Amino acid sequence: MEEVFVESAPFTGSTTRRLVFDGFIDYLYEWERAEQQVGVRVLKRVWVGGSFTSGEVEVGDIDISPILDSDALAVVRGREGVGKVKALFEQRDKVRSTYHVEPFAILWKPFITLQLRNLGAEEYEYVATRGMMDDFWQRTRSSSVRQAMLEEDADAARGYLEVEL
Repeated sequence: MEEVFVESAPFTGSTTRRLVFDGFIDYLYEWERAEQQVGVRVLKRVWVGGSFTSGEVEVGDIDISPILDSDALAVVRGREGVGKVKALFEQRDKVRSTYHVEPFAILWKPFITLQLRNLGAEEYEYVATRGMMDDFWQRTRSSSVRQAMLEEDADAARGYLEVEL
């Protein structure tokens, strides 16, 4: 990821990509520390998208979808340090200002059927959210990022990167 989106020729003149990438690495280290404190691995993988995975030279942040083990989150509920875990995906503004990362979490839940009607509520929520974010990360925006999504932007126009941890 660093080689392609920070160090490669199109981005060598960027004044922001190194800072943003280093913030992402710090964010992942913070996840490691928080998980060690609660004694459970919660973060399964990360989808990386947005302008950081585009050809834009200057970027403000890295948009990600941390994929979190919902059963592990249930296990750590009430444990000392769980607030640090939750802050890493629930406090989007603070995470963005601290790490230059904007998280859009997906709560992972294993499922064993391809029939939507046979999914429980948590499994259905996972499948729906994962599908929505998969669709979202493949879009490009014709308007400002802070404005509502538009139907004309709904077709897939790019990919995103999945990082397994």
